[in-house]
Amino acid sequence: HNWTWDDFIRECKKIASPPDRYAFSTINDWRHFIDFLGAAGGRVLSPDGKQVTINTAEAIEALQFMVDILHTYQIAPMPTGGWQTGFANGLLAFEVQGSYRLPQYATLGTTNLGAVAQPQRRARYSSAGGESVVIVKTEPHREAAAWRFVDWITNTEANAKWSAVSGYLPVRRSSMSHGIYQAILRNEPLRRLFAEELSYGDRLPTVPTDRVFNILGSMVSKAVNQSVTVNQAIADAERELKAALAIP
Repeated sequence: HNWTWDDFIRECKKIASPPDRYAFSTINDWRHFIDFLGAAGGRVLSPDGKQVTINTAEAIEALQFMVDILHTYQIAPMPTGGWQTGFANGLLAFEVQGSYRLPQYATLGTTNLGAVAQPQRRARYSSAGGESVVIVKTEPHREAAAWRFVDWITNTEANAKWSAVSGYLPVRRSSMSHGIYQAILRNEPLRRLFAEELSYGDRLPTVPTDRVFNILGSMVSKAVNQSVTVNQAIADAERELKAALAIP
């Protein structure tokens, strides 16, 4: 679905009636920024990870769009408590989520829903993330047992089964192609939409998570709360990211 930011705003304005009803989930999260930045054609870091590329026209446009969603268009609530379950309760029309939410919606009885690609500015883009599998350094026999589990949970069939049950997308192409998961895609059109979206994004940068994403989160928070300008928030983030990653 090749809809644009303008299309998105137009549809949301038809629905929103603040302060009681909004169209979009609150957007004070760095993940939202990553997605809007990608849709605008930008990235936080260069492909080799050696340059901070956040202080660009694309980043300014993406962060300003987030601010405008809250303050100019007023189609999303301010980032305060009470709206986290708004979509499941029918109080929000849109929220940005992954396929892992579908089993949760089913448990809540939320069945009247659909899925669509994220709106684009210059590119169709969705960031992809995952969960880390870590083996703690301990006694050799414990490490060996842990490795057996990791080797199993990430093999083609086990990952296909895990994805089918959990709602998460497979992490292997072979698991995506496995008969077990292909049956899920045939029977659940919503899951198929999420799987197709994998072709239009990339994974999050491999960086010290706590430092880098805390910096991005602070940048977004300062901007959407209008404690500083968008340009200043991005300039601050650029400086802090360079320091955190030891990039000149």
